[in-house]
Amino acid sequence: MDYRKEAQKIPADDRPISKKNVSGLGNFFGIYGGEHIAATEFVIGATLVTLGVKATDIFLGLIVGNILATLTYALICAPIGVDTRVTLYSYLKKVMGPYMQKVYNVVWGLASIAMAASMLTVSASAVREIFGIKLQTEWYPTDVKFVLVVIVLGIIVTLVAANGFNAVAKFSSVCVPWMIIVFLAGFCVVVP
Repeated sequence: MDYRKEAQKIPADDRPISKKNVSGLGNFFGIYGGEHIAATEFVIGATLVTLGVKATDIFLGLIVGNILATLTYALICAPIGVDTRVTLYSYLKKVMGPYMQKVYNVVWGLASIAMAASMLTVSASAVREIFGIKLQTEWYPTDVKFVLVVIVLGIIVTLVAANGFNAVAKFSSVCVPWMIIVFLAGFCVVVP
């Protein structure tokens, strides 16, 4: 039996990732930092404070939420990823079958659309002052310029994502240090 021919019959997405294709710490910190130093936490946190929520409650919620997220990743996701070296989708297909993988893809696709739309809206809200756009207080956009900013941001994000994981990691690695500086500046401004 020729194992190489048998292995080539398995779709590339379902094969374990080779050691040479494993990303290094730079990509990990770029993606991790970009994901967990999220503008939504900053913008929504500040908004909640202006609406009357105590800052201590927000900090407590962020601390507990980030600790739980980190523990979930470290104790559940990472061991599975390291042991199997396959993507979540391949692992799901292996464990639950191709039908449930398709159901998961549809559900996750819809959830991703909702999250991307909200993140782009939050990002546009963060830069609206620069473009002289009034505050959007309705559940729908009330300014054409705001819609244009969301579309431009969406195009940028889509172009980066379309270039793959390494492009996203590099983009995140460039943005994360600036995000930390902006958050510290924002914190100093809102403390009084």
